[in-house]
Amino acid sequence: MIGKFLKKIEEVGGIEITSSFSSKKEKNFDVVNYLALNNLKLPSNDIDFSLKYAFGQFNEDVVFNSISKIPVGCYDDGTIPVTFIYGWGSEGESLQETRDALLDQVNEKYFVFAEGNLGDYVLIDTIDGKIYYYFHEGTENKSIFLVANNFDEFIENLQINKNEKTEDDIEKESF
Repeated sequence: MIGKFLKKIEEVGGIEITSSFSSKKEKNFDVVNYLALNNLKLPSNDIDFSLKYAFGQFNEDVVFNSISKIPVGCYDDGTIPVTFIYGWGSEGESLQETRDALLDQVNEKYFVFAEGNLGDYVLIDTIDGKIYYYFHEGTENKSIFLVANNFDEFIENLQINKNEKTEDDIEKESF
């Protein structure tokens, strides 16, 4: 399955683990034990992806097509940015720490695996495997939106951003 993902990741320009995060990647982290201890179930392709691309950032400006129109966090064409892939480990920016930080905002059935716009997250439902976008400024009932039926569909819908950058986008990147 990872071969299919490799092709798609190469197609959108690849993912690089930045030097500031490379030390956080724990190659020997026991994912199976963590999931069992926390009574969580994740699709194996999500686990494989998060192990391979942990703490990675896309080399290009990458977005994904949502299967449903969401009212926030997206460009006019409905695409949504993906900026960072979280990894397994015991330090900051890990999947576990980020999940723990979100538990007061989202149901425990959701598991973060990537970041969208600043403060927004891409989540996987640990019960049905569907992918959701979490808008951090939304109200309780209007902050989580279905964006893909499964992890494979999410990966298949990745593409290089064709939207023009606005001055706000450029300003955000300089800080």
